[in-house]
Amino acid sequence: MPRLRALALLVLPGLALASERHFAYAYESAVLAPGDKEIEIHYLNERGKDAFRYYSEVAARLEIEVGVTDRLMTAFYLNFAQVAKLGAKDGSADQSFSEFEGFSWEWKYKHSDPVADVVGFASYVELEWKAEEVALEFKAILDKRVGQHLFAANLVWEIEGEFENNDHIEFEEHKVDVIASALHLFTPKFGVGIETTWRNVIVEGELEHSALFLGPTAFYNAGSFWATLTVLPQITAFEGETGDTGKDTDEFTEYEIQLVVGLHF
Repeated sequence: MPRLRALALLVLPGLALASERHFAYAYESAVLAPGDKEIEIHYLNERGKDAFRYYSEVAARLEIEVGVTDRLMTAFYLNFAQVAKLGAKDGSADQSFSEFEGFSWEWKYKHSDPVADVVGFASYVELEWKAEEVALEFKAILDKRVGQHLFAANLVWEIEGEFENNDHIEFEEHKVDVIASALHLFTPKFGVGIETTWRNVIVEGELEHSALFLGPTAFYNAGSFWATLTVLPQITAFEGETGDTGKDTDEFTEYEIQLVVGLHF
């Protein structure tokens, strides 16, 4: 079996793309080789909220990934945000600001491979630290490659807390997301597909917001860099609907666009 697995890793197509992300939202089980490094730039633009005539929030992240072992990698992030809230329906003043949002530290461990094994599986944990807040995010990552078809699914649990009186952290909000994505590679360098996320926000044990997002995605590998882009409109709300819109544009936005670009160094 070890020889067969090694042979599969050598001859099956696409395994040289181990460090690339084919989806903007769904993570895959691949990790960098030991000592390899990569820079990723994440750009997320969320637009449209019921309380404003114009709402735009941009989250930008600069990530440096490092391969630790053949199964383990780590990454460090610098997080930035830019927000524009214009034409508030309650008459409050317009707001537009940019700010540094703190640091993140990620670890990902690959348990199995999406080609050589029945299914790829990885576990993931990320700590995000802001001035007055802290968040822990856990992911269970599944993926599979069948010929030129790629599939990925993530179960995400995030807990957010605020510092109370500078002496302890109060965790009150939990977020549970289910992400499912599929892509067809027309060539090793280009593919298109679809991504969907089901997002849930739980506050003090009660489900307050739940919505489904679904939209197209595209992947491109230029050799010196790779990029993946997803446009994700909100389809419907299951909890927390804003008025009679059928959507939750209080907690979430009408749609979002996410671009991830990776560069080896």
